[in-house]
Amino acid sequence: EKGNTDYYLTTQDVRSNRDGRPELMAPFMNLFRDDDDSFPLRPKLMGNLIPQNINLWIGNSESPEGASSGLHHDYHDNLYIVLKGKKKFRLFDPSEAENMYTRGELLKVHPNGRINYTGEETTAYGADLKSDEAAKASRRKISAEKMLEAAEREVEQGVEGAEDRLELAERAMDEALDAILDAEEDEDDEGEADSDLQSKGGKEVQFDGEDCHSRTVVDKTVKNPNNFSKVEHNLLDNPEEIKRQYPKMSNAKAAFAVVNEGECLYLPASWFHEVTSFGSDHAGHIALNYWFHPPDAEDNFENPYS
Repeated sequence: EKGNTDYYLTTQDVRSNRDGRPELMAPFMNLFRDDDDSFPLRPKLMGNLIPQNINLWIGNSESPEGASSGLHHDYHDNLYIVLKGKKKFRLFDPSEAENMYTRGELLKVHPNGRINYTGEETTAYGADLKSDEAAKASRRKISAEKMLEAAEREVEQGVEGAEDRLELAERAMDEALDAILDAEEDEDDEGEADSDLQSKGGKEVQFDGEDCHSRTVVDKTVKNPNNFSKVEHNLLDNPEEIKRQYPKMSNAKAAFAVVNEGECLYLPASWFHEVTSFGSDHAGHIALNYWFHPPDAEDNFENPYS
């Protein structure tokens, strides 16, 4: 008797590198890379956007209605490339977030569309607020060092007003160092919390061929994440039921796009989408996608981040 032949490989868990940061893709994805740049880590058309993650999506559905991803949004800009089969996207602008009935409690929508939820606030380009403050403090220190060096030279040269500028530079250096210390204390507190979480179930994986180096599995897929809508996908084409159960969604305006084999779709961060996948001649469907940290600098292709 024939069993169920529907399946879908979605986002893959990735491991941390030696610095504790997430790898760009799951280990098996490296098997597809070669030396001729046919699988670049950042396609040229994406300019200077910084990659966050690369995933392979493989599935099969014998249903004529296809297989639905469910309505959700991602936190990063998405270049979605269909390698086999066909994908139909139902799309909603991030400004419709209030009408999407997300599982998480909405906190804010950044000007570039990046959505934050209560307890998960980030910068517009996706950085943790504490990490962002640490980076700002480091830049302040560099600026203060340059001011201090210039003021000291002027004092040696006897330039008028140099003593006042030296005093200002020293004050700026003190403030920058204080900011760095504050940021380091916050990171220490966060590190202790991470250690507690790992002791309560963090998973470490030993790489083949590596001695004494285990790496934690990070960016794991979680159940019922904040960025998914509570609206079941089978209701999306039922306006009467939507109006009864989720009345605010009735006000949302959807757009649709069909992406065929060999085509790609660029989807900015936090655009809500439901993806319906259709196989090709009973051979399933395959897609590759790149996620990039969302740019927050307006109209600047060369320097997309502030």
